[in-house]
Amino acid sequence: LPLPDALPISSPTPSPVVTPTPTPTPSPIATPSPTPIATPTPTPTPTPTPAPTPTPTPTPAPTPFPVPSWQWTNLASAFSGTFQPQLFISQSQNKLYGYQCANGRNARIAEFQGDLDSPSWSFIDGLAGLAEYPPEPSITECGSVVEYQSEIFYGYLSSASLFVQKYNGTGWTDTNDGQDLAVNTYTVAFGPQMIVFNGILFAEWIEYNTSVYKVIIKSYNGTNWSLVDTGIFPTFSGPGGSPRLVIYNGILYASYMQPTLKMFAFSGNVHSPSWSEFDTTPLSAAPSLDYAIMLRTLNATLDVGSNQVTEMYTSWRTTNNGGFISRFDGNEWNSSMSLADGTGASTLTSVDSRLYTTYMNSTGVYMAMWNGMGGWTNVPASINNGFTIASLRPVEFIGYKHRLYVSWIVNNAIRTFVGRQINDTDRKSV
Repeated sequence: LPLPDALPISSPTPSPVVTPTPTPTPSPIATPSPTPIATPTPTPTPTPTPAPTPTPTPTPAPTPFPVPSWQWTNLASAFSGTFQPQLFISQSQNKLYGYQCANGRNARIAEFQGDLDSPSWSFIDGLAGLAEYPPEPSITECGSVVEYQSEIFYGYLSSASLFVQKYNGTGWTDTNDGQDLAVNTYTVAFGPQMIVFNGILFAEWIEYNTSVYKVIIKSYNGTNWSLVDTGIFPTFSGPGGSPRLVIYNGILYASYMQPTLKMFAFSGNVHSPSWSEFDTTPLSAAPSLDYAIMLRTLNATLDVGSNQVTEMYTSWRTTNNGGFISRFDGNEWNSSMSLADGTGASTLTSVDSRLYTTYMNSTGVYMAMWNGMGGWTNVPASINNGFTIASLRPVEFIGYKHRLYVSWIVNNAIRTFVGRQINDTDRKSV
């Protein structure tokens, strides 16, 4: 076989000389810039969410004082006739007394000795009474009873004379050796009214001669009587009467009618007495005043939501049988408590910080309580009914240790009752 043509031998192409890539100069190591410390962004104080404003609870409208329920017990009576009996409670002895200018014109006094289940009275003046009483003047002021130096003192009239006797539990002793206490040769017409002030017994009465009246005030220190009239009480023409003594804000006041209310404040002492006239001008405008029924200092709450206050009260009967009531608060007289005509006011009293009064009309004797909102609220149920206006006389009315005591005349019969609240179950003490 023929051999193939020989392949031409090619000269090898020389490889290009590779120029070495120069080694790059290393870049200098960069110094890292310090990372700045970040100032922390203060966390904002969250705004407190205000508490929702509570819806105010509406203040309830004030309501009148609630009237307690009273239950009445007939204490019977030691007395009879047409003369109004008075009541007195000895706080040291815790005893109830009644006294009266009786039909025989004797000054009588009796002590209550029973309980609510068996009421009874015992006269302590002797069978004949203490003394004969004179013919009834136009305004009968029998006298008064007080407790002084642990004894019962009874001031009363006898004919044209005046006596004060004291009772030690077994018998009576005259405080002036049986001598008339009257100063002038007048007839003693009104009084005496008595009160204990700074450990001294004071008595006020009115003497008169035809139509001339004279106010007399004396004091008793346990042994002797002394005149404490400095001449400031003038003689005056009638009508006049209704002597009254009261203590208010630590001051003794004496009052009487001339015919409007006159009042004097006592200062000094019985050895060097001094009296100054007290302003009663606002009472001078009172309508048709007939006579003063009482002058007392009482503790009572007068307005809903307020505190108890001590004020001086006076009550009058008007010629229209209205009830004129005025109180003195230390600055001025206020007569907004007056009752309407036809509701003759009686004495006022207070018990358990409430102020009470009785009033009368043609159907009976009723009781009302001051309601703390400017008016009187009737106490449910009348004390008595069924007598005419012609027989009405002022009602005796006192409060003591949560109870009320009332005495009055109806058709020539004497009624004496004690009022207890429903939760008072004590029937043994009076």
